[in-house]
Amino acid sequence: MNYKKFFAFFFLCTFLSSYSHKPLPANITRSVEKKLQQAKGTGHVVALRDLYHKDTPIVDIFDDIVEHHTVIIEFYSSWCGPCFPLNRTFQALAKQYSNTPLVFIKVNIDTFSRFSYDLGIRNLPTVMFFKHGQKRDQTVGPVSKNDLEIRVKNLL
Repeated sequence: MNYKKFFAFFFLCTFLSSYSHKPLPANITRSVEKKLQQAKGTGHVVALRDLYHKDTPIVDIFDDIVEHHTVIIEFYSSWCGPCFPLNRTFQALAKQYSNTPLVFIKVNIDTFSRFSYDLGIRNLPTVMFFKHGQKRDQTVGPVSKNDLEIRVKNLL
């Protein structure tokens, strides 16, 4: 193994193992929580861009949401044909489960391309299910409403 590659890998692993999620500033936490509560109460899907704050990396906001909420995230793009029917299904599920602790978030991969890539999004549409800070399930490609409902019920 090339020693330069070995040391680059070693320092990368050291950096990643020392990374710890910093708590969000109180004003950003309140703002994010308010938007999430409004969406849950009305059965709307929250766009990740609406939670973005210029002084805080989106990954920190995402980590905080996933850590404190049960979250279902749809990754889509405006040029993705199969994303359109899934988007309607996703919105219908958000309304159906508005009285539950679930938070429905949509992420446009064109807006948050680096973030999406870091999460391993390679195909669209992709739906990820998070509970207690851990990814519990994932779907890739077109999915029926019944299949999504089964996964949502398993998450609750």
